[in-house]
Amino acid sequence: MRLNTRFLFLNAGHAVDHLMMLVFPTAAVFMAAELDATYGELLFLSTAGFIAFGACSLPAGWLADRWSREAMIALFFIGIGCAAALTGLADGRLQIAAGLLAIGVFAAIYHPVGIAMVSQGGGAVGRRLGINGVWGNMGVAAAPLLTAFLCEAYGWRAAFLVPSVLCVTIGGLWLLHCRSNAGRAETAAGTAARKANTQPSLQWKRILAIVFFATAVGGFIFNATTIALPKIFDERVMALTEGASRAGGLIAMVFAAAAFTQVLVGHLIDRY
Repeated sequence: MRLNTRFLFLNAGHAVDHLMMLVFPTAAVFMAAELDATYGELLFLSTAGFIAFGACSLPAGWLADRWSREAMIALFFIGIGCAAALTGLADGRLQIAAGLLAIGVFAAIYHPVGIAMVSQGGGAVGRRLGINGVWGNMGVAAAPLLTAFLCEAYGWRAAFLVPSVLCVTIGGLWLLHCRSNAGRAETAAGTAARKANTQPSLQWKRILAIVFFATAVGGFIFNATTIALPKIFDERVMALTEGASRAGGLIAMVFAAAAFTQVLVGHLIDRY
């Protein structure tokens, strides 16, 4: 399978999506003392953002189908970068909560739009989805490692501001790619493929119910684990490490080891 530029951008988007959603759970460990709050009180500020992460997926997918998937991906990169910057510059809990809500809204764009674009990219779909999933989990793994390092070295605000610059930069490069000859050809091919597959399966209700149940259960476990691990490691594993950055590295290893099972799953999808 040829790793073309479009596929690399979509993979980077999956990594960015999970990275930005998981900056706060680690940063909150460092923010607690400055804001005179417990970890639980600060974590509550992210509730609306995580709700938006799920609830806004449907309107994001609907808008992409009727407007442009490429434009929605650009909105995702630039929007989540700007939202992260606002969070890093926030003053007080209310502004932090608003910034996290904005991050959740823009983060909701990726899965219904980006995954659809990955699956229509040609080649072995399972393998493409498996590789894309690894990138997503690498974003999960990078979040505690990068956040802990930036918080220790430059303060919690840098944990939001530095990734925000990266997101906006990738968004700008994505726009340039879409305007290139190769990007225009890929956009046209994706639009044609989407129009050719407009008829739903006759068993779409059963399929939707199965996917909804699996996603709800898996999503709950995934989010609970990713949010809880920074605090669990902070309280239980810090005795084995020399600083939060080392603990962040251990958390990253946990998610990195789990990520590559998706390549095997992708292979099984294509074969069976």
